[in-house]
Amino acid sequence: MVAAMSEKSEQLYDDALELLQGGKLPEGIALIEESLMEDAADPQTWRLYSIALTAAGRPDDAAAAMTKAEAFGLSGADQFLVKAAEAQMVANFDAAVTHYEDALELEDGRFEIWGAYALALVSAGYEKDALEASEKACALGADEAQAWYARGRVLRLMKDMENALPAFDRAVALYPDFALACHERGMVQVELGDLDGATRSFKHVLELQPGDPAAIEALKIIEGKRG
Repeated sequence: MVAAMSEKSEQLYDDALELLQGGKLPEGIALIEESLMEDAADPQTWRLYSIALTAAGRPDDAAAAMTKAEAFGLSGADQFLVKAAEAQMVANFDAAVTHYEDALELEDGRFEIWGAYALALVSAGYEKDALEASEKACALGADEAQAWYARGRVLRLMKDMENALPAFDRAVALYPDFALACHERGMVQVELGDLDGATRSFKHVLELQPGDPAAIEALKIIEGKRG
């Protein structure tokens, strides 16, 4: 079995995947490269890097990245995770759900698979199943920021802001430099009317990612709400 990613590498990978899904190729590639600096032997990250480089029109670099992925090897479950990532990049969430289910049949004790499965489920419209999967992720990874992030995001997408907030609070408490969780928490705080809390969240995002356009725009919106 391939060794699990470090928490930082996993969060960078997930953040990169979200950027790639949103069509932000340069930003996603930059995060993948940062993840590889953290763990240069992770085949799953090399495979995602190859996919992103192909999309960016860099076939030679993509082929080199795929060679790295093959050299380091993927476990059976991780092969399905890569297929799920490929499906999510083109917004084929039903296919992603199937690939995560295949991965869980092989390794159902990995919180990170349950968390990713939960996010794919909610994106595909299976809210009840997504909620259950996020609960499983948190049960298996009670001290893992990524598990609580997945739980919070599922709840936010279900518009359950009151329960999403403590999940994001937990994620940030476990990993204060988790920029994506800070951003999501800020969005929830705005919805709940906690503009001071939201301001702190988005300012922390800017400390972690100076110049982040989404955080800058969010702070402008908050100032507008203050009137």
